[in-house]
Amino acid sequence: LGWRPREMLWMAIKWRLTSRRRALLWTAPEVLNAKGSAAELLEPSADVFSFGRVCYLVVTGREPLHGVDVKTIEEALRRGIAPPLEWPDAWPRLVTGNVMAEGPVEASLVGRCRTLVERCCSIKPLLRPNMDD
Repeated sequence: LGWRPREMLWMAIKWRLTSRRRALLWTAPEVLNAKGSAAELLEPSADVFSFGRVCYLVVTGREPLHGVDVKTIEEALRRGIAPPLEWPDAWPRLVTGNVMAEGPVEASLVGRCRTLVERCCSIKPLLRPNMDD
């Protein structure tokens, strides 16, 4: 095995970009933008934001902000805007375990999940529900 500096440099850059992207997908904006207060990092509302993103993944089967590049996400957060989550137009069947259910997913269930996720992922921490809700 020989050292291949170009390949190692590319791997390091790719790892760094991937790590930054992952942080942007799952971490509350106020945590990413925190300047000095460690208290902001420990607020329960930041956990609610991350919970909302995990719920989005579970409901849609997609990573949050899939297809959106890091620079676009960072710019939106700097301006105090949360890039919108993209929701599928059709929900043909509910997957339970490894088995497809027999009918279409109930529209009201999808609507309730979407409402919860959007509340949890609000750019403003005070508008997020608490975990008791």
